[in-house]
Amino acid sequence: MGGINCPPGGNREVSPILTGEYINNLAHYCEDLFTGVSAFWDANAQIESAVLSNGKLDGAILALKKSEEHLGNAKSHLGTVASLWSMINPEELYGFETQIVALNATVHAIIATYMELSILTDDSHLQELLWDETISKCFNIAAVCVHDLTSWQTQFAKSASRTRV
Repeated sequence: MGGINCPPGGNREVSPILTGEYINNLAHYCEDLFTGVSAFWDANAQIESAVLSNGKLDGAILALKKSEEHLGNAKSHLGTVASLWSMINPEELYGFETQIVALNATVHAIIATYMELSILTDDSHLQELLWDETISKCFNIAAVCVHDLTSWQTQFAKSASRTRV
């Protein structure tokens, strides 16, 4: 679903250097995207573990920060991928800007989520605290955003794989 399915396509002769840059940035984008998404779900699992063990949320907050960092990096790499794609295959434009906006929205939702989690102090009633409307809303928004990121990536991979020469 990642870069392995997203060849640059097109029918033009493309320099190996340009193709190499595309491949390198696409691989970095995909690695950061999938690491960021994985870290988000890891944070959710760590929250459930904290509830089960009456533990702390430190691990979940760190995982959310890791998710934020990787998704921010993914956005930077995707901007470069979009530029390179337009040079390699200008006839086939994909909504890269849509994914960049979605990455921004996801990062903001994740930041809001870990900020809300960081103010929780009573570990003995953690589950009740997590049912707070604001925290639930933050997580729901972040989860929808993460879903949208992977959905776009799937569509891009399917579309790009059809452009093979």
